[in-house]
Amino acid sequence: MDNRIGKIRYIILGIIVGVLSGIIISLFRISANFLISYTEDIYAFLRSTDNPIWLIFWILFSIFLGGIIIWLINSEPDIQGSVQNIQGHIQGLFKMDWLSVLIKKFIGGVISLGSAMAVGREGPSIQIGSVVGLGVDSFLGRSRADENLLLSAGASAGLAAAFNTPVAAVLLIIEEVYHKFSESLFLVTLTASVAGNFVSYNVFGVKPIIDLDVLAEFPLDQYIYLVILGIIMGIAGFIFQEVFLRVPSWYRKLPIPNYLIPIFSFLVVIPFGLFAPNLLGDGTNLIFEIQDGWYTLGAIALICFLRFVFIQASYGAGAPGGFFLPTLTLGALVGAVFGTALHNYLSVEQFLIMNFMVYAMAGLLTSVTNATLTSVVLLLELTESVTHIMPLAIVCLLSFSTARLLKSDPIYEVLLMRKIKLPYSALKGSISESELIVESNSRLDNMVVRDLNMPAPSHITKINRDHREFIPKANTIIKANDLITFQADIGIASEAIHYLEDLNKNQDSYQDIKDKSFDSES
Repeated sequence: MDNRIGKIRYIILGIIVGVLSGIIISLFRISANFLISYTEDIYAFLRSTDNPIWLIFWILFSIFLGGIIIWLINSEPDIQGSVQNIQGHIQGLFKMDWLSVLIKKFIGGVISLGSAMAVGREGPSIQIGSVVGLGVDSFLGRSRADENLLLSAGASAGLAAAFNTPVAAVLLIIEEVYHKFSESLFLVTLTASVAGNFVSYNVFGVKPIIDLDVLAEFPLDQYIYLVILGIIMGIAGFIFQEVFLRVPSWYRKLPIPNYLIPIFSFLVVIPFGLFAPNLLGDGTNLIFEIQDGWYTLGAIALICFLRFVFIQASYGAGAPGGFFLPTLTLGALVGAVFGTALHNYLSVEQFLIMNFMVYAMAGLLTSVTNATLTSVVLLLELTESVTHIMPLAIVCLLSFSTARLLKSDPIYEVLLMRKIKLPYSALKGSISESELIVESNSRLDNMVVRDLNMPAPSHITKINRDHREFIPKANTIIKANDLITFQADIGIASEAIHYLEDLNKNQDSYQDIKDKSFDSES
């Protein structure tokens, strides 16, 4: 009976988080779309006028908007990034301030998307949804486990409300955030995803964000092209990620203070708005323009390259947007180049170009995120058809394998390691468990667990006190003679051990440690 009630409770919590997330994400999308329409009108005016003073005013206004983003980032650094922040919070590496992130991510995301940068709405939507879940948890006062579940539920609802793809939203959380399946996680994320998507349906309609036409069935005798496409997308994803991770360091080489770099996210939009306005924004319009036969092979290849540059320049400067949707549209462009080349030189049917675009979208997303199942299901939901599961699976599996052979790591995990200032290679993929007895009158004695600043990723898993074991909470006070059990990735286990042993032998006052943070470089 208790188990049944527990499951119903998760469904109710999922509905609450999903509805709230859906409402906020819908307001976010409406606000961003409103600003984008004005931005497009401004660029149309700038292209039509001969008076350069208006362009100067627009450049100054763009710098002003960049200043707002700089202030938002400095006051709340966690608005940079999305999935990696959720991963870090769940793993206990840091804690997001739900209200601060909610307000500032909303504002920063609307400004970034409204300025027509090559960033996606899904990043802000996922993180906004996740902190809505944290907010619900803070009002209800749930346990740490429930906090993580509600955070995940909100993230799932956020993606569902942004894309109208509820199943893919659930899979993203399971495959990319938790890396494991549990019944409670599935119940709460699915419920929240459906609830958030239902709200979005009532505001924007039932069509997905990229409303693709019905695709033709892919001929079995041409599956060899899918093998080639899968390998190409794996290589393309590797290149995308390598550049993606290097662009911030390239920006930092500019002769300006690092905190001013986000301004370039706004300035880089201006030449595209003046000379290539169809490349502005998330790029979804390009899919339909290519589908309608607007461009030649050379033109598509040029657009593909320019979008690649635009995406890297926009996101690399630190604007609070996502790269999920721009990655999909870039994949579609690569697929269009591939399909058009086959049509021009090997007489492949022209109607199959759209198929290659769709399969390439999933392939590039897979090679960048390593989320194979999510990519397949996402495109199945976007195409509203299950008949393409085999071509999608072939392309995604080959793309994933190629990227892994090229030693391309999951991008969200790499970004998380960068955030906590650890190289991804520091993690060995196995867990070390150690024990320590708390000495009397040490700095550990009478310390509150939340005040520990253990190197990430590591944490205390249990405490044995007077022959009784329990799992510590954030407000648990560590006592002398406690037997502490702690775990860490084997790559940083020695640093975690050194940190705790240092606290356990020094006799400094308790107050000294409260502001002391672990620095792996010290």
